[in-house]
Amino acid sequence: MAVRRSWSRFRGWKYLGLAALLVAAAALITVALRPVQNATVPRQVPAVGLNPAQTTALFLGDSSVAGAGASKPAARWTTLVAGKIGWKEINLAKTGSGYAPTNAAGGCDGARPCTRYSASVADIVKAQPRVVVVGGGRGEDSTDATRTAASISQLYRALRTGLPEATIIAVGPWSNAATPGKPTLLLDSSVQSAAKSVRATYVSLLSPRLLNETMTINGGTRLNDEGHRVIADRVVTELDAAN
Repeated sequence: MAVRRSWSRFRGWKYLGLAALLVAAAALITVALRPVQNATVPRQVPAVGLNPAQTTALFLGDSSVAGAGASKPAARWTTLVAGKIGWKEINLAKTGSGYAPTNAAGGCDGARPCTRYSASVADIVKAQPRVVVVGGGRGEDSTDATRTAASISQLYRALRTGLPEATIIAVGPWSNAATPGKPTLLLDSSVQSAAKSVRATYVSLLSPRLLNETMTINGGTRLNDEGHRVIADRVVTELDAAN
């Protein structure tokens, strides 16, 4: 009888110990699976940029991209975009430049002689920026849309060839008219098509309508601070949506 009681007691302690082990194991599993509060979670990289703190964005374009009409460099749309996203801005835009400008009477974009955006491609490729933003187009030859479209396509192909891994952003031309003229619409369409062909992100400044006459100066040829601001907002919004 004593042996039987001892054996029962032994089995009771045995099961109690086993239960304790199971409880301890469950606690360890719970702790192991619990998220670590101070763990560093990798930040999701947006499609357009990369880690903004490490991203150099190079801007190419005409006077509106260079900041013409803005009260100060910090108010131009390129600088506003770079500041909102966190990019380091390098602005190579020049007054008197375009995709396919001509030296017709009066020059182009308020300057003479006119230069092509493509003249800067070698310098851009050499700089190896992570992001390239191309904009403008008011200095184009409106009489030869085919020639202009070819120049636009060649520029974007050259950028993609020289910077195969870069993020390229194509910002279409702007207009303060309720109904932009045919040359502006054709230019915008050519930019959109060229951007698509090289996997670039396209941003329209025409549709939906963005600018009106109160956002420009000099008879509608220059953006004022408000015009620069709304373009910056449109670009940032479209890039967010593209992500």
